[in-house]
Amino acid sequence: MKILNLLLLDKEARLFDTKEFLIKVFVAVILGYTVGGFVPYVSGDMISLLFGMILTIEPVNMTGIRSGLKQVEATIIGAAVTGIILALLGYSMWTAALSIVVTLYVSLLIDWRNYSVVAMFTAIYMNTFIQPNAFGDNSQIETFKLRIAALMTGVAIAFLVNWLFSVFGYRHMLEKRVYHILDDLSNKMILIATMLENKRFEDAQDIMRSFPGLFNNVD
Repeated sequence: MKILNLLLLDKEARLFDTKEFLIKVFVAVILGYTVGGFVPYVSGDMISLLFGMILTIEPVNMTGIRSGLKQVEATIIGAAVTGIILALLGYSMWTAALSIVVTLYVSLLIDWRNYSVVAMFTAIYMNTFIQPNAFGDNSQIETFKLRIAALMTGVAIAFLVNWLFSVFGYRHMLEKRVYHILDDLSNKMILIATMLENKRFEDAQDIMRSFPGLFNNVD
């Protein structure tokens, strides 16, 4: 039974449509490989296609669109910073380190609390997955073109899958989330009542630490 419990999703995960999310990712990956088979250019960078696609898979269409647009923005930032440094200083371990650090710095300037993983990935990508131009020379432009084409394809597939599943897969999403919030709040109220009834005031801090999670779920 313990092994079965480890393999099965818990109640909270079911309420947050984890099963539907897994199915969406499966369908999206199949579509990604199918599109890659029809478009040889994009298939040259399946990592960007699949990575960008999975990051854009969301229960809510607008959330997915925002996630996709942020990825495109972060990719442009990472490519611009790295491309300028490589164009001026050439390819070496020193310029790779410099371009990654500068990309990290620019990302923190935009949002000092979080750095963009996508921007960092793009900086590493531009230094390691270098594409040649028509003359066979290393080209930041060709590298960026492949990266953005594969990313945009993955994001477009994610948009399609998000929309398709929203039609039939999330009909009771609001009810499930409201039920989860009310259930969580009820459990916390019971803990507070029990603490006061038994005068176990030392439990107050532990109970209050659990409230930020509730607030995040409400948000």
